[in-house]
Amino acid sequence: MGAQDERPDHSFDPWPERAVHIEWGLAALEQARSRGDGIVVVDVLSFSTLVALLTERGAAVRSLAPDDIAAMGGRAAVARRFDAHVAGATRDDATARFTLSPASAAGVEAGDRVVVTSLNGARLAASAGSAAFAVVAGLRNGAAVGCFVAAAMRIGMVDRVTIVAAGEQWNERNIAGERVRFAIEDWLGAGAVALECRARDATLSSEAEVAARGFDASRRDLHSVLAGCVSGRELIELGFERDVALAAAVGVDGGVPWLHGDGFVKRLPFTLRPATGHDRSFLFALKKATMLDYIVATFGPWNDRVERRRFGPELARIAVVTVDGSDVGMVEARADGNDFYLANLQLSPQLQGGGLGGQIVDLLVATAHARGRALVLRVLKVNVRARLFYERLGLHVTGELEHHFSMSTSS
Repeated sequence: MGAQDERPDHSFDPWPERAVHIEWGLAALEQARSRGDGIVVVDVLSFSTLVALLTERGAAVRSLAPDDIAAMGGRAAVARRFDAHVAGATRDDATARFTLSPASAAGVEAGDRVVVTSLNGARLAASAGSAAFAVVAGLRNGAAVGCFVAAAMRIGMVDRVTIVAAGEQWNERNIAGERVRFAIEDWLGAGAVALECRARDATLSSEAEVAARGFDASRRDLHSVLAGCVSGRELIELGFERDVALAAAVGVDGGVPWLHGDGFVKRLPFTLRPATGHDRSFLFALKKATMLDYIVATFGPWNDRVERRRFGPELARIAVVTVDGSDVGMVEARADGNDFYLANLQLSPQLQGGGLGGQIVDLLVATAHARGRALVLRVLKVNVRARLFYERLGLHVTGELEHHFSMSTSS
């Protein structure tokens, strides 16, 4: 092979054409963000676990890298700037309301605004703001996040998701030329997300597939694995064995901590899962409960037997909305050229008017706009309530068909 043949091919794109991929660190997050991927940040010991526990308690979490804290004038200045409690400077800071220790989340209350800093996970989350979306996952909520992101891809919010494992830093006693080291706990946390995505029919890259298999093989003994890894042994030596146990509690949390436009991570008040054939009866009943009067007013009498026979939901584009483990609605959507088309949003009548629909639409609008797309939809002319609902959320009428108004946001 000649010298010319050995030159690198700069046109080579190493990112695989799979729905779910795993990479490491800040450079990978920046690449994924620039490609329009949804991002999952994984830092099991301890940022992701702490965020899961804080948001479960109803707090909103701002993530900052340590140099961001310094640039803003220190912890007191940051607290004033964001009207928030700032994590203690060290994990054992007894003067702080909470620290990077997940066990300290017990000192935080619903409605608190808190600032967390770390060299790894918080740095990643702080850099993910312009991504199509960014969520935080660990072993506690990896399955829930995996289910959500599979649904997000199902309805076209994003084409693919990159799970970014944070890695760890060697401590001061073990400084090498390269400070960042492989972290098995983050590999397993990423694998928990990937395994659930695969179970929901998402395709995995080789990296994601191997991580999924590793998690699947280890999940019955995760506490021992985490307690025996470098990060776990460091924490146990310092007296934080409780933090390791909290991090290893796989699958106990059904929540999705979401990075909002204001820079704070907050738990979504709902989640999504991809629809399956088993949902047909639920989806038909939901359509009847929410749309029957409008369908009759537009198209004439409703024949239940005929409507059941005709009912053919496009499951490949539908996500079921769940709240506290109960199915309460559906979203049907798809990417449509340069737009994001919301074909259907239906919620159980008892939940209408309570703000849930607006929160779902806000989420879809934010994701569409992050990708430079407008959210577009059609609403039946007789459904004045729905048209006014969408207008309050910033959509406007852009056209008129025989039975529908077309509506859109600005991209």
